[in-house]
Amino acid sequence: MSKNVSETYPQNDPQIERFWDKVDVRSLAECWLWTAGKFAKGYGAFAYAGHRPGYAHRFSYLLHHGDIPEGALVMHSCDTPACVNPTHLRLGTAGDNARDSVSKGRWMTPARVAGLERSLAARMAALRDRYPPPVPEWMSKFE
Repeated sequence: MSKNVSETYPQNDPQIERFWDKVDVRSLAECWLWTAGKFAKGYGAFAYAGHRPGYAHRFSYLLHHGDIPEGALVMHSCDTPACVNPTHLRLGTAGDNARDSVSKGRWMTPARVAGLERSLAARMAALRDRYPPPVPEWMSKFE
């Protein structure tokens, strides 16, 4: 079980100040974007308390809401990986996250993959028709 950050760090702690230095805070309705290092899929990377970097949105959740139960995910209602706005964050399970992804059309179902493959094949064929490859000079004698 994770510790509550507010119990670990007083509000004027340098770790918390360092966190906020990396956040573009806007209105509560808008995303508060992480402006420092990010992991491959766009989630903010933040190292605290001597640990290796973790997700910045999880630190924000801990800071504002408290503990994250073991196995729980911190989900974004805004679907913006770099967002650390605590009003956009909620706890969920892997199943909750999958259902949320499906309901928002972000889940790669076999039908969606097949549709993307057909679309890509059609675009590639159109490009090949529009821009045929040049025939090297040495091949012209075989025509």
